[in-house]
Amino acid sequence: MTAWSGEREVSRAELLLDTAGLRYRTEHAEDRDQRGGLWARWRDGYGDGTPLWRLVNSERQHTAMEHLRCQVCGGRASHTGKGVLFLEGGRTAAAAARLEQGTVAQPPLRLPCALSPAGSARICGATVSR
Repeated sequence: MTAWSGEREVSRAELLLDTAGLRYRTEHAEDRDQRGGLWARWRDGYGDGTPLWRLVNSERQHTAMEHLRCQVCGGRASHTGKGVLFLEGGRTAAAAARLEQGTVAQPPLRLPCALSPAGSARICGATVSR
């Protein structure tokens, strides 16, 4: 999900705000999620340049959330009889309740990626260090 320095968001000039709400001048089905939420578009450059660890590429986040793909490697998220593997920060009752209700902001993970050493992430089969 991390954005790369070779990628760029689509210009805000391509957005319109009218009586129907916020939309792209030329909108495509993949611009919205199943609930009608509008997602930012990105162009070019996946894997080009350096990872920008603090920025999220919303297209990859959207794909990971909608198709239950791992947020680190993009593979199929780990499943058990109890559901899909998600990690939520903190060990509070509120964090556990958010997971049970299905209201998380982060996509799921594959178990190997969740257990990988801090400071590295698998990208397209390679290891990228932060």
